[in-house]
Amino acid sequence: MRHAAVSIIVCFGLVLGTGCVQSPTGPGLIYMNVKGPLGPAGGTETPKKGQACARVLFHLFAWGDASIETAKRNGGITEVTTLDHESFNLIGFGSFCTNVYGS
Repeated sequence: MRHAAVSIIVCFGLVLGTGCVQSPTGPGLIYMNVKGPLGPAGGTETPKKGQACARVLFHLFAWGDASIETAKRNGGITEVTTLDHESFNLIGFGSFCTNVYGS
């Protein structure tokens, strides 16, 4: 009986500990820290960057706004040339951030 209880607790912990944040590479069960493109790269360097993030905790709580519009507003950008993302997960806490570059 004791082994069954321990097994249930471990399984429950693994399910809750994975976080909901996903990336194109798939989830990292224990740790994930990836970056990648969301749109075509622009041909010119841009002086401005805006970022917007959403976060999650143990599949139970999620909050934030990772929209392109919020990232544009945060960076004072009116014309977007490039988009990318950053995804992070560490045993139940995760984030997904949208980065915009432009002028």
